[in-house]
Amino acid sequence: MAATELYYAHGIAQVGLDKILQQAELTKTTFYNHFESKDELVREVLNGHAVRILSQIQEGVAARTHDDPRHVMLSVFDVVEEFYSGTSENSCLFISAAITSPGPQDPTNAAAMSGRQEVRGLLLRLAREAGVENVEAFAEQFGLIFDGACILRQIDRNPQAMALGRRLAAMLLDAHASQD
Repeated sequence: MAATELYYAHGIAQVGLDKILQQAELTKTTFYNHFESKDELVREVLNGHAVRILSQIQEGVAARTHDDPRHVMLSVFDVVEEFYSGTSENSCLFISAAITSPGPQDPTNAAAMSGRQEVRGLLLRLAREAGVENVEAFAEQFGLIFDGACILRQIDRNPQAMALGRRLAAMLLDAHASQD
């Protein structure tokens, strides 16, 4: 989809409707037959991104069969790095949308937060499977490390960001390990 490619390449806020229509070779009439506004298109793109990234993370994590569920939890960083390395997409659309939206009540921000919550739900499930104590607090802290690694990867184009995030998350896992 032209809009998705443009949003990844230039950011949501920097891509106007005219550029999308030009890239997709569409008229405004055709566009408005499918979408009420550019905001609706952005929400559709974000919803599609949520489905795609969540599926890729789940499949990537599942492919890393390992006896240690803690290793599986940490593999989230590996999966996301593989995603970034295997594509021209160097940014997280959720983060891009959230930081450029006018505020929390904005529908674009709501769509971005919804997608991020789905990823957080996966992290929560993996944390439970890893047997960490205080799962809610752990998932919030893990999410902060994960988001920070994604932002560092996006802003600095730092290819080591996910590896650094993985190391920090491993220390967090050790700190939250169940005392069986």
